[in-house]
Amino acid sequence: MHRAFSRSWNRLRSSKLRGLYERLPSSVQRLYRVASHGPGKFSWGHSSMGRAHTESILGPLRNRYRGHRAIIMGNGPSLKNTDWDRIRNEFTIGTNRIYLLAEEMGFFPSAYCCVNGLVLEQFHSEISDLPSLKLLDWQNGRRFIATDPRTVFLPEVPSMRFHQDLLSGWNLGYTVTFAALQTAFFLGFETVILIGVDHRFQAKGPAMKEVVLQGGDSDHFTPDYFGYGVRWHLPNLSGSEKFYRLAKQAYASAGRQILDATDQGALDIFPKVSLDEALSLSEPKAEKPSS
Repeated sequence: MHRAFSRSWNRLRSSKLRGLYERLPSSVQRLYRVASHGPGKFSWGHSSMGRAHTESILGPLRNRYRGHRAIIMGNGPSLKNTDWDRIRNEFTIGTNRIYLLAEEMGFFPSAYCCVNGLVLEQFHSEISDLPSLKLLDWQNGRRFIATDPRTVFLPEVPSMRFHQDLLSGWNLGYTVTFAALQTAFFLGFETVILIGVDHRFQAKGPAMKEVVLQGGDSDHFTPDYFGYGVRWHLPNLSGSEKFYRLAKQAYASAGRQILDATDQGALDIFPKVSLDEALSLSEPKAEKPSS
């Protein structure tokens, strides 16, 4: 069976059928990748230069921030209650369209993660212009965004694992926050503080279904986040919780911690604290990378 899927995968990746594969739902694409490569394996494609570029940027950053703290910013409505002066000088990891808050925040995130194909497709020009260190999905990101000294593409490793070494790929885990948690671990952060991870959505329907927004966006920090006509995937909250537990276990096993400082968030995996408490409980902030 594995050989049959492998042959099918190779056909789908051929020049004639590539367009067909890219129109498949992401869940079906993942099935082909898992079945053909096997759990825990991945392919960098045919470009050794891609891996060399990634290693040249990320290699020196491995465990660079050991003993420090980072803040991962989700995109929930609770971000509207954040005192940005409290974290202006912190090392932050942003996701998806967090840059829409840049003017209000007064800064861009230190690092940025995006793994969703629809976000990369529809907003690639905005993402390309970000001054942050950008970590993007290998499968979808390369289609729309060029490689540069502050952009790396990481291949998905489909498995029920938390990947501590980004040079071996990462797991998408149904939420970009899981990718950000793997990023923070690789960089060596001892404490990660979550904000804006509300884990609560008004939009209802089958998990990961692609839908087209027909009005303002009430599930993120601005109605324009995914505005009228934007395509996006409905969340898989239960699926993401399984991966959050993997992250919690990985951090705890390494003597590290994840604190949830989301204002009135619905996620109950990590210890709940206020932002002030999280900053007082964690190690001194890390220096922000030079732009």
